[in-house]
Amino acid sequence: MNLLPDQLYFGVHPKILVVCAERLASHEDFNLEDFAEAIGTPTWEAEPVLGELLAAGFVSAGIAGSYSPAMKFKQLANARVSQGIPRTEADQLVERVLAKAHEINSKPEQFACSVGCIVVFGSYLTEKPVLGDIDLGVHVLERRRSTDDKQEFLRLLKSGKLLSPLKKTYAALRLRQPQKISLHDLQEVTELNTPYKIIFGVLPK
Repeated sequence: MNLLPDQLYFGVHPKILVVCAERLASHEDFNLEDFAEAIGTPTWEAEPVLGELLAAGFVSAGIAGSYSPAMKFKQLANARVSQGIPRTEADQLVERVLAKAHEINSKPEQFACSVGCIVVFGSYLTEKPVLGDIDLGVHVLERRRSTDDKQEFLRLLKSGKLLSPLKKTYAALRLRQPQKISLHDLQEVTELNTPYKIIFGVLPK
């Protein structure tokens, strides 16, 4: 998730909103007073902001005036604040990600996890000329190995000489552009019930 620095979100500056989410995202629940303290405003100013976050699905209401952070709120805690990406650059980056996915799948000796499916969601599906970032949902598959290969692989992994298979595949798909390409587990995306488009492979059964 990317937030533009010159735009208010729910009437709040994006950096303040991100800091607020960082403080509360790990809580099981919080109340209006906790939210007001995290966002740095009196409760009467914080209440309408919390109401908008509730309506937008960032938090869910509990009992006795409590709230719990939803997945979108946790994504907000990890959001970046930047000027965004022009549409033409975003299209080029998506094409490069797809090429990298094909490369990963063609090199079983180099990547222990192949790419089964990639979906794109978020601002890329809109008509906006400038996007916050590129949100991709990814499903990876662990390749089968012989017993000897697997033992050697686990030995190297334990020694710290290798990235975990999942991290290595994710790192390759990010194209060294973590500020522009945001990767998410595909299951996380489907649980959000957010619109998405399949751009590589097929959905897992």
